[in-house]
Amino acid sequence: MDFKSEISEVKITNDYQLTFQIIYSLFNYLIKISSKNSSITVRNTPTLEGVLIELENNATKVINQKKAPDLNDILNPEENCSGNLDFYLTNHLISLIEGRIIFSNTTNDSSIIQVYIPNKSA
Repeated sequence: MDFKSEISEVKITNDYQLTFQIIYSLFNYLIKISSKNSSITVRNTPTLEGVLIELENNATKVINQKKAPDLNDILNPEENCSGNLDFYLTNHLISLIEGRIIFSNTTNDSSIIQVYIPNKSA
């Protein structure tokens, strides 16, 4: 598996434990479903209101082909989430810190998971 990092140092003023758990959960799930030739690229974009973290990879194509035509559908609470419990719980954690998660297919070979984590005043 190939990991690439394009991140800059940012200060996030939000719940550290929840933020860490969200990122950890996403990485853990992507590693779990990835083949040995997969790649994951991590980027972040700081803003005045928070930080946008992007995980670009080819592993989410597996989810897209096997589970749902639109990756955002796996976050829908009305769906039977037993096959996608990792993402469902991660989405719940993101909602606790008032963030957002969005999936998008950029090419036939990769997808991007975008996680927006807003800053909270102390």
